[in-house]
Amino acid sequence: MMSFYNNIRRIALLVALALCCGSAWADTWALRGDLPGTNWSSDAIVFSGSGTTLTCTVTVTTTGTYNFKIIQNSTTWYGNSGTMDSGNCTGWTFSQSEVNNCKINASVAGTYTFSFDTSSKKLSVTYPFVATTGWYLAGSFNGWGSSTDEFLKVEGGSSSVGYVSITLAANTSYSFKVTDKTIWNGRDNTTISNTESNIQLGNNSGSDVALVTTYAGVYKFAYDVSLRQISVTYPDPSTTTYSVTVTNGTASAATVTEGGSVTLTANAAADCQQFTGWTLSGATVSDLTTTPLTISNVQADITATANYSAIAVPSSISIALSAESITQMQSVTITPTPSPSVSG
Repeated sequence: MMSFYNNIRRIALLVALALCCGSAWADTWALRGDLPGTNWSSDAIVFSGSGTTLTCTVTVTTTGTYNFKIIQNSTTWYGNSGTMDSGNCTGWTFSQSEVNNCKINASVAGTYTFSFDTSSKKLSVTYPFVATTGWYLAGSFNGWGSSTDEFLKVEGGSSSVGYVSITLAANTSYSFKVTDKTIWNGRDNTTISNTESNIQLGNNSGSDVALVTTYAGVYKFAYDVSLRQISVTYPDPSTTTYSVTVTNGTASAATVTEGGSVTLTANAAADCQQFTGWTLSGATVSDLTTTPLTISNVQADITATANYSAIAVPSSISIALSAESITQMQSVTITPTPSPSVSG
């Protein structure tokens, strides 16, 4: 009987030790392959961390394509048959049934961070941040670089996000890529038509990104060099206003909200002058010869000038009488040629 109780105490002690030192029984997850610092026969690079999300890092000095798998407790292999690059390395599922190695295109030298969720068996890889002399937004709005707008300049990797704002016309289709003048990052089958965030671009790959504007105004771009993600903020028509400048006349308002209306009125013509029409920029109106003139759906600053011309005075006038002679109290019609035309 004593032996039985001793066995019970031993079992209780082992359970207590397991509860207090559970980490001793935790699974070990590691990278194996031909990545720098790894091999196929031992756990040279092991994932670490708390909870289900574990991380490890790999330092690449020689760029190229490498093969790897994830192994659990040195016995259970997890694979994926795809090839990762900087444009598609988030949430890759690894499974025991996949016998093929996963590949990664390590296109830049530096430290790569591998994050593995042991519950979902999904792996994500963060590429190293690379500072260049400058990143640029190039597209149909600036001649694809003939008048390149500076996009981003970073020194020492202090920040990986750059910004640029560009004034674009309403209801117009543009296309663009992000470039350091050597690498051109785009994305296939992508059209931006509203404010969007964190659009993943390829690594020196992908087609032109299409951008369709709604309103005229300032469009703001933010580009994360490290993640190769771009965000676009469309102008808010409720907060965008345009100026109205009138020469030889007045406007119903000095500023107008985008999409709103404004009415222009020409000053009264001076003596012997007549109003002939408007010179207008910032809007298109079919008839510029009327005053007042109402401009609807304003999408840009308005500049207008009321124009006048002198009333033509003939050098001579001939008069035709309706009768050569008349009696007292009889009327006669006088018809001048040319007929006078006076307005204003």
